[in-house]
Amino acid sequence: MNRSGQNLHTLWDSTIINLRIQRDFYSNSNLYYEYIYQLMIRQSQKDNDNDILQWINEGINFVCQQVYIDDDNNTMNASIRFDLGEDYYKRSFPIIDQRLADGGRRLGALLNRLGRNRPIASSKDKLYLRTYILIGVLCIQFILGGAFTVSHSFNGE
Repeated sequence: MNRSGQNLHTLWDSTIINLRIQRDFYSNSNLYYEYIYQLMIRQSQKDNDNDILQWINEGINFVCQQVYIDDDNNTMNASIRFDLGEDYYKRSFPIIDQRLADGGRRLGALLNRLGRNRPIASSKDKLYLRTYILIGVLCIQFILGGAFTVSHSFNGE
């Protein structure tokens, strides 16, 4: 997994995930999604699922304890060139899988909480069909007007 010249952010956000999908899920991202989803639904809600500051602290701990530790368990200097190998990959992908599952579970819990706290609109607050049509017409007019202006500015008019 030699990825010299690549920053750690890219490595953790896409390279390791793409390598995991390629190697362990036959290059099928849907299989990986299903795997992460199954991890997520098998988890029970945790005490800190509603504590965003706790999520941030967890992330900081993972960065300090995992991301900046090289194959030889030395702290890396991310500003200089580094080469990471198979040991780094094998140590990292379970953490990424778990973080993705945690994030999905927490996002679901947050959306559910927001849905429960959403005020119920009365019938007088609802937009009627004519209002939607008017909004649509205005949007189309705005888009066409913008396209007309842009096309004329390219033609020198």
